[in-house]
Amino acid sequence: MPTLVTQVFLGNLRDVRLLKICRLVCKSWNIEGSHSLRACSKVCIKEGSSRLKNFTTLVLQKALGQLNYLPSPFQNLHVEVSTFTNPTFIEFVMKVPITSLNIFLDRVNGRQLGSFLAANKTSLTDLEIRTFSHFGLDKYKTINSVKLTCLNRLALKDFCSSCTHIQFFEGILSRCKPGWLDLWFSNKDALAYLLPAGNAENLKKLQLTVSGISKKAWKHLGNLRFSRLRSLWFLANDSIHEPDDLQQWQLFCQNASPLLEDFETNLPISFAQELIFSNLKSIRIEDTIVWSYFTPKRFPSLVEIIFDFLGQLNIKAQNEVPHRVVSSLSIMMQGDRVDKDSLKEDLMRLLTIPRRKSITDFLELETIKFGWEFVMNPLMLRHCLPMVPKLRQIYLYWNDSLSAPLLSDTLSHLERIVICNHAEGRFKVAMAQVAENSPNAFMG
Repeated sequence: MPTLVTQVFLGNLRDVRLLKICRLVCKSWNIEGSHSLRACSKVCIKEGSSRLKNFTTLVLQKALGQLNYLPSPFQNLHVEVSTFTNPTFIEFVMKVPITSLNIFLDRVNGRQLGSFLAANKTSLTDLEIRTFSHFGLDKYKTINSVKLTCLNRLALKDFCSSCTHIQFFEGILSRCKPGWLDLWFSNKDALAYLLPAGNAENLKKLQLTVSGISKKAWKHLGNLRFSRLRSLWFLANDSIHEPDDLQQWQLFCQNASPLLEDFETNLPISFAQELIFSNLKSIRIEDTIVWSYFTPKRFPSLVEIIFDFLGQLNIKAQNEVPHRVVSSLSIMMQGDRVDKDSLKEDLMRLLTIPRRKSITDFLELETIKFGWEFVMNPLMLRHCLPMVPKLRQIYLYWNDSLSAPLLSDTLSHLERIVICNHAEGRFKVAMAQVAENSPNAFMG
C-alpha cells in the first residue's frame, strides 16, 4: 500500500520544486519522482539556433552511447522548423523521438518533412502548421501516406491573403483524429471542409479564429455533433446579422453545450430559453448587455465570468447581474478600441453603487480581476468591495487616485491583494507604503 500511495502521489505531482525535494527522501521516491520530472520537462529546439549543435551532441551521445540504458531526462522535445535543410538539425530529429513540431510551410523541404513525419509518427503528439504564401501541393506528396496515430493537438493557420491551402490541410486531417483542433483561416468556406463530422465527435478542445463565415460554412457548423467537447474558443472578425446564420450559430452552441466547461467567444450569446450549459464553469464574452441570460437554470455550474468591454456598455435596468454562485469575475477593457468616456457612467453604476444590480449581488464572489485598462475608482474600494461578503482576493492596476492608507482601510480583510504594475517608477513611493501597511498585498 505505501508503494501504491507513493506512485499515485508522485505520479500526479507536477510541482517541479517539490518533486526535486521528494527525490531526496529515498531510492523509490527518487525513481518515481524522476518519472514525473521527465513528464514536466519540455525542451524547445529551433532550426538554425546557435545552441543547436551542443545540445544535439549531448542528447545523441546519451541516446546512442554507453548510458543509453538509462531513461532520458528529456521526455518532451519541441522543434521549430523553418526550412528542413540544416544537416545537424535533420540528424537530430530523425534519431530522437520528437513530441511537438511547429513548422512554417512556405520554404520547407517537402521530402525531409515527409521523412520526419514517418520517423516520428508514433511519438508526435502536437503539430502546428503555418503558412503565409502560395505553395504547390506536388512537393508534399511524400506525406500523403503518413498516419499520425498519436497526434493530440493539431493547429492549422493559413495567413495567406491571396489563396488557401484547403486541399493540403484536408489531407492532414484525414490521417489523424486529434483531441484538440486549432483552426485560423481567412477563407469564409474553410470551416465547411476543415471541421469534418468524424473529427468533431472526437474533439475535447476546439479553437476557431476566422475572418468571416459563409452561409455554407454556417450550415455545416449547425449540423455538427460533439460528444466529448470540453473547451470552445470561437472568434470571428465579422459579427452575425442574418437570421439564418444566427439560427445555425444557436444550433452549433446547442450541440456543443452538453459537456462544455470553458467557452470564449466574441459572437452574440442571446440564446433561446431551451439552451442550457449544464457543465460550463468559465465563460469569456465581449460587450454583452444580456446579463439576464446568465441564470442558474441556464448555467448551473458557472463559477467564472470574464468580460471584455470594447465599447459602450449600455446596461439596461431590467437586466440582472449574473447568478449569485459565481465566485470569480474579471473585467477587461481593450485599450484603444474602448470609448472610455462612454464606459465611465455605466461602469460607475455597476461597480461603485452598493445596491441591487451592482457588484454586491455576487454573494459567492471570491476573486475579482481588473484588466490593465480598468482605472480603479476609490469609491469602489470604499463602498462596494467591502460589501461583497465572501471576497478573498483582488487583482488590480495601481493609479494616482489610490493610496496605501485607502487600501489598508478598505481591503485589509482580504487574504490577497495583487498589484500588477508595481514596477512602474512613478509608483515607487506608494508601493513602499503599501508593503509597509498591507501585509496581504503582493506585487504580481
